[in-house]
Amino acid sequence: MDGLTLWAVTDELQQLVDGKVEKIQMPEQDTLLLTVRKGGGNYRLLLCAHPENGRVQITSASYTNPAEPPMFCMLLRKRLHGARIKAIVQKNLDGVILVDDREIPAAFLDMAENHKMIVETAGLLTVAALRHLDAQGKKVVAVLSGGNLDVLTMSVLVQHGLLIRDRIFTFSLLLPDRPGELERIAHIIAQKRGNILRMEHNQFVHINRNAAVALEVTLEAFGTEHKQEILDALGAAGYAPAPTATSALYQSK
Repeated sequence: MDGLTLWAVTDELQQLVDGKVEKIQMPEQDTLLLTVRKGGGNYRLLLCAHPENGRVQITSASYTNPAEPPMFCMLLRKRLHGARIKAIVQKNLDGVILVDDREIPAAFLDMAENHKMIVETAGLLTVAALRHLDAQGKKVVAVLSGGNLDVLTMSVLVQHGLLIRDRIFTFSLLLPDRPGELERIAHIIAQKRGNILRMEHNQFVHINRNAAVALEVTLEAFGTEHKQEILDALGAAGYAPAPTATSALYQSK
């Protein structure tokens, strides 16, 4: 049953919405028959899971029920008898892929870095959708469009793409207020090939400055695995780094 057929079936069954399930029968092993009452009338909803003749429809045909109802039928009677049908929905037609907004900057970054192409956001939908398809061994063509982008929009897309892929991230931690602590943090990051973009050292988090001071660091990494490697190294050195939201990179707070 294809998506358009299911759409037609869903449209037909809308008349059952807000109806009450009055009776549940199981005339065959793969067939259910629900009697739905709505507006003073009864509707018989047929649900068939036959591998060659599966269907969902409102029917007026008569069916012979077994003398003893199957256990599955008894379970459905216990759970569904008296229930109301709140909605009958088909989420998407066949061939429709939902792309999250966060995937667009990542697709822009991929096209710019790996393919040296600038593609506008609407044209990137096909690139983002490819990540949801099993295209291994298949010939797939993504239709692209570009040029309708200003420099500021490109800058925002690149920045968001870097953040989404953990190429840029921020962490905060508390450290003792004594000479050499900042150098120690920088040395650990350098050993793990991280590149510090910004570092903010705040001595006024606690009344007692000797107890701890706050440090927030924004740095470049190669991706999620590299980010975790840096955080793990800081943890192994006795610190407790906590990832935080990265603010605008080129603006003061």
